[in-house]
Amino acid sequence: MKATPVQAIVFHKNAHRHTDDAACLWIARTRPEAEARFPGISTAEVIFDGTGGEQYEGKSGDELEAEGFLMFGVGAGRFDEHPGPQNGAKKACSFSLFCEEIGISNDPALSKIIEYVAESDRGNSGHPMALGSLAKVMDRLWPNDPMKVFQWQIDALAAKYLEQKAFHEAEREYNEKARKHRVGKLLVVAITTDNELVNAVTRSQGASVVIQQRPMNSKVLPGNIMVYTERRARINLADAVATIRQEEQRAKGVSVTTDSHKLRSPGKMEGVLEWYYLTGGTADMLLNGSFSAPDTPRTRLSLETVTEIVLANI
Repeated sequence: MKATPVQAIVFHKNAHRHTDDAACLWIARTRPEAEARFPGISTAEVIFDGTGGEQYEGKSGDELEAEGFLMFGVGAGRFDEHPGPQNGAKKACSFSLFCEEIGISNDPALSKIIEYVAESDRGNSGHPMALGSLAKVMDRLWPNDPMKVFQWQIDALAAKYLEQKAFHEAEREYNEKARKHRVGKLLVVAITTDNELVNAVTRSQGASVVIQQRPMNSKVLPGNIMVYTERRARINLADAVATIRQEEQRAKGVSVTTDSHKLRSPGKMEGVLEWYYLTGGTADMLLNGSFSAPDTPRTRLSLETVTEIVLANI
């Protein structure tokens, strides 16, 4: 049986103050799975009306759907989690129910968002900077513009989803590409990638040192190599820095200095401008360029050579 096109999405009167409702509208507007399951939902009118757990205009959720009204958190329909005389869904929250219905609950980039939204709906995310708390502040500023408040939450959720998607892509790259080495209890990871979240993934996997080379086809810093350390590991890279700077001189066919103090010095070293050593007050890092210094010459050393030096000097 062909589904009745959705003409309107109905939320309760103050839905724009609640993250679960904003999340439902976000998915309704953007996911092809939502449009496939409920034709018309991506462009349907938004109505703020109704009460949770109660029938809407004396009609059941199925009757309302047959008339083109899809109810979220109201109307005692399939996406009304409020218990009441009409026996709404009575579990989870409207967002998790909606994700289940259209088959996207297993999207790994959505899992933390679904969890957060459910906690927020249960009143367990009362931090003043939480989305729901800020939405209430915005509602007091723009009481006559609920869609403005809704859209702000939707933009925030969409941004978080993209971050989570990139994080899971970084996890995939880590599992497929990372070369892992052990130095005592330390885990050292070498990887070629331009995914900025790989560092977060490697830390979650217990890495103390990450040696990252950007691919040659990267638009910024192609082929450049960065060495990062985990703050809690308290690793001093000075010996590795000195050796890398010596090897860089050799690879360039120049001899600037063999002075150990100069080779281990923080910041840049004249004659070996490829490497910037950051130390003191933070986790040690050795950078062959950065986004704020994109014109730094690419090192002549390979990822394998840098990795071998680091492994021998930590």
